[in-house]
Parts: sequence; C-alpha cells; structure tokens
Amino acid sequence: MNNVLLAVTANSPADAWAVGWHQDASIPQRTRRRSLVYEPRSRCGFCGHILNRVTGIKGTDDVWAVGTVTGLKGQLCRSWTLIEHKHNGVWVREASGNLYNLQGTDNALNAVSASNAKDVWAVRCVYPVSRVPRMLILHWKGSYWEPSSIGQGCLHAVKALSSEDVWAVGESANGASLVVHRTATGWHVIPSP
Repeated sequence: MNNVLLAVTANSPADAWAVGWHQDASIPQRTRRRSLVYEPRSRCGFCGHILNRVTGIKGTDDVWAVGTVTGLKGQLCRSWTLIEHKHNGVWVREASGNLYNLQGTDNALNAVSASNAKDVWAVRCVYPVSRVPRMLILHWKGSYWEPSSIGQGCLHAVKALSSEDVWAVGESANGASLVVHRTATGWHVIPSP
C-alpha cells in the first residue's frame, strides 16, 4: 500500500479533512466540492510520517493533526510525536515535547480533540525502559502544550467537550479497558467493563 487514510473530521459539508500516510509523506487532505485534494507536506529527512487523527474547530480554519515521525538516531530507528496545525491557511509543525523511548517502539500521538482554539487535547502512550506503558496527555492552552502523565496504561482516543469535560479511552497496563475523565478537579479513572 502506498496511500492510507486513517481518520476524518468535518466542520461542514464543504469543509472536511482526512489524514493518514503516503509513501513519501504524511497526508492531510481536504474536501473541495466533494473530492479530496492532497496537500503535500515537506519531508524532513526522516524515515516516515504518519498522521493518526485529525480534528477541526467549527467556524474557524483551525485544523490539528497528530501522529508520529520516525528516523534514524545513530544505528537505531526512533519515533517522535508529530503535531501539525493549520491556521490562517498554513500548516505548521508544532513542538510536542518528545520523550523518545530507548527501544524506539512507540512514541506516537494516538488521538486529538478540540473544544475551541485554545483547548486542544492529544493523547499517547509512553514506553519507558521498564516497558510498562504510561498515559500521557498533552493540553494546548493557546500558545503551548502542557503535558500530564496520569498513570499506567495507554490512551487511544480522546473527546474534549470543554477544558473541564474531557474523556479518553484506552487500555490499562494489564490489558483491561480504561476510561478516564477530566473534570474541574482533575483526571479520574471511571470503572469500565
């Protein structure tokens, strides 16, 4: 396969975005009159880019996409988180505070959600040397990403309704289902089947 689309978001019938990967680069695509238009991104000497998820902010031109970029560091292939933001018609790669692991196995952002332009959430798994995954949540506060590590496990999806009402799901360190919810008092694990 040379082209794969992994996620889609739509702000209106005429404004939808799909993301994934292409053999040469990550691929944000936008609908224009019922067809997708490829928006090429520059390559930066890395092995590959994958954009896993995308979210758009209704009523604006703000679009956020998250994933991973891989490359060689010495003799090892490493992966780093990837955040791309389209605002005012321009895609920009945002700094995401990477903490690459020693094994180079998984350092990707799995999902992204926004309740408004200054309240964007991204989730991922971090695999430290112990190989026990840690949940990491990044919160865009309008000008920077604030990381929070909230325990063992791996988060795969997130939905932000407001800065005090955010849901994320994934799996615990022992493989059971995991649901976490952010309220005004912080993050809480919710019992799940």
